[in-house]
Amino acid sequence: MSELLAKSLERDQNVDLTIKNSFESFINENEKTAKSLVLYLDDQFKREFKNNTEVEISEKIDKIIQIFKFLKNKDMFESFYKASLAKRLLDSRRILEDAERDVIKKLKEECGFQFTQRLEVMFKDIKMSEQRMQEFKKSPSHSMIAIDFNVKVLTTGNWPNENKQVAVREEDNNAGAHLEIQRLPIEVKQCMSVFKQYYLSKFSGRQLNWKMNQGYAELKARIGNNGTRRYEMSVSTLQMCILTMFNDSKNVTYNDMLSNMQITDHDLKSHLIPLCKFKILDKSPKEQEFKADDTFAVNFSYHNNSIKIKLPVISSKQQKS
Repeated sequence: MSELLAKSLERDQNVDLTIKNSFESFINENEKTAKSLVLYLDDQFKREFKNNTEVEISEKIDKIIQIFKFLKNKDMFESFYKASLAKRLLDSRRILEDAERDVIKKLKEECGFQFTQRLEVMFKDIKMSEQRMQEFKKSPSHSMIAIDFNVKVLTTGNWPNENKQVAVREEDNNAGAHLEIQRLPIEVKQCMSVFKQYYLSKFSGRQLNWKMNQGYAELKARIGNNGTRRYEMSVSTLQMCILTMFNDSKNVTYNDMLSNMQITDHDLKSHLIPLCKFKILDKSPKEQEFKADDTFAVNFSYHNNSIKIKLPVISSKQQKS
């Protein structure tokens, strides 16, 4: 359209204004436009940007900002974008820092400092957390833990939906939010206790509140080729809790999982179903419905061409399908 306006209509101001007004009108007809734009940007970060050059990424961001300029309800965009950005920042496997900062820079140019103030504080929190973890790993306290353990300490009030924890894409991102610390594997509880003591010794008077559903774990398991092939699985906190139960038992019932973790039936299914669909666990009987006495076991015949596996968490709609 821009090329047509420039070459054929010699950038006629009346035509230019009509096009802009028309575009602004139809783009604001649907209140979901702001959310859709955020979801598109989130998808670019998770998939496309990884294969693009810096110039290509910048050009794509510019096009997204061009559409953003026409949105009347920019606050709605900011709310969804903040939740989306938070999820990426907390997942160190996904963050593309330069591109993220480029988006914030262009949003600031368009809307001013106040619009992006909390977004920039979120970045500051992540940077400060990285520094604190480096200091922690150099301290004597770190020698007391046996696994690779990382914590991101966030400033209360600067991160979106701290109480409700609503996600942009997944309506069930709250699954696992109420998992109690005592239900975690003992190795993880020990790490949390050591870090808490270290942190509070450095910052007396502060409090640490753990957000279970925001974390993830990377597990190494010998489950392929009758237990001789090792895979590295990236899983949610709840999926970690499920899988580590098989360190002590060959077979675990559905009711055992509910009792051990003290979570809802809905939350358990959100995390357990992918483990079955990806054939990490075998379910008996092999029915779609879940019952209290259903039995689960590790599939030691599991095969995947990739050593590294990332397991999803499913939504309510996916549970019903």
